[in-house]
Amino acid sequence: MFLIWIRKYVPRPFRRWIRNLQGWSYPIFYWTEPPLSKVPIVHSIPMYCINLDRAIERRAFIEKNWIEELGFDINFWKAQDQRDLTEEDYRSLTKSDEAIKRVGRVLTRGEVACALSHRQLYEYILKLGLEEVIVLEDDVGPNFLNREYFFNYIQQGKIEFPKADLFLLYDGANTFKKNENKLFFSTLKVAPFGSQLLYYTRAGLKKMVLGLEEINGPIDLWGFYLFQDGTIALSNKPLGLHLNDTSYIGNAGHLRKFIP
Repeated sequence: MFLIWIRKYVPRPFRRWIRNLQGWSYPIFYWTEPPLSKVPIVHSIPMYCINLDRAIERRAFIEKNWIEELGFDINFWKAQDQRDLTEEDYRSLTKSDEAIKRVGRVLTRGEVACALSHRQLYEYILKLGLEEVIVLEDDVGPNFLNREYFFNYIQQGKIEFPKADLFLLYDGANTFKKNENKLFFSTLKVAPFGSQLLYYTRAGLKKMVLGLEEINGPIDLWGFYLFQDGTIALSNKPLGLHLNDTSYIGNAGHLRKFIP
């Protein structure tokens, strides 16, 4: 929230001065081995945001905080709406008995629609032939001051863990057990809950599409099923923060206000 406040109230000329202090506030980007001068700098990675057509307030949030303020080039992907899922669609996409085995209950229509949205996007990206991509949901805010920092932080992770198929870039995951801890990223024994801000390699996308052929768990729990082989890494500094108190998905234990 502090960084969003800076972008909202601090004039642009003074933001650059604040950014220059980033090396002191976050001693993870400017003082590393190998030094950045020896690291190939990444200026952009394809980005896709999953967004419901009727969630116009969330699209406006992404456009303001990611595109207008930070200059990201983000493609919006039309999410599947639970309202459009027929009973036949629901039964063909998920099996209640398998869902109960995994999460102890049947899935809501919103959970099925959300997972289907992710699967369809991943299939589309694979057809494009992209080798890497960043996928964000429409309720995550940036936790950094400029896009160069964001892309180059990810580049450092690719150097630290070249075999990782997936990087988790959001907050709320630091309670999970780590295998190997390095300066920028740590590998995990198992993926944590959530899907707010993700970096995928092509291999990671293929794994997701295969795992989501049948939707028997919410997308937030995909890692427990698909990434238990050491190919997942978590950013030591969260680059995205979950900033929404409403949900278009809903489930029995949801703490956020559900919008059906």
